[in-house]
Amino acid sequence: MEITGGREAATQGEAKEWYRQFTSRSASVALARRQVGKVLERWGYAREDIDRVVLVTSELATNALVHGRVAGRRWEVRLIRIENGCLVEVSDANSRMPQRKTPGEEDEYGRGLLVAAAVADGLGHRERRDLGKTVWARLSQSVPEEPRRESEKREKPEKREKPEERGGSGESEKPGKRGGPGEE
Repeated sequence: MEITGGREAATQGEAKEWYRQFTSRSASVALARRQVGKVLERWGYAREDIDRVVLVTSELATNALVHGRVAGRRWEVRLIRIENGCLVEVSDANSRMPQRKTPGEEDEYGRGLLVAAAVADGLGHRERRDLGKTVWARLSQSVPEEPRRESEKREKPEKREKPEERGGSGESEKPGKRGGPGEE
């Protein structure tokens, strides 16, 4: 699988934008999903947000591959970090703008934009200056997580304290009580 043009633009050490071009092969949609998931994980997005962005990316990328294919041309995925969210852009070389369909119950296709619109906060398209179009989706981020370093990604065994290390009282935590943000 050939991937070209991938880059991550950084501002003061923090990545704000990522893009990658893909060949017009069906396996490239799965590759785009994996790459988008990895980038969002590096950016510190919560699993739920990653799943939503990957779903929207998959639908828009499939549309670019099926409806926007132009012989000899690649399609592109771009992620842009925005305040409290993410902007997903999928561009292809075909200038025909997308049209939402109302699929019947038995139809196997025609739901991609409907799915993307249901998950995203905003959905639209525009012409590209040079060639083709860009279809975009704006998604809100639920709660930002701190980016994890590579060493933190590996599971570490829990360290259990002895009662005397907790203050010597021998008391244990109350069952079901766990500390965390916003919890007492």
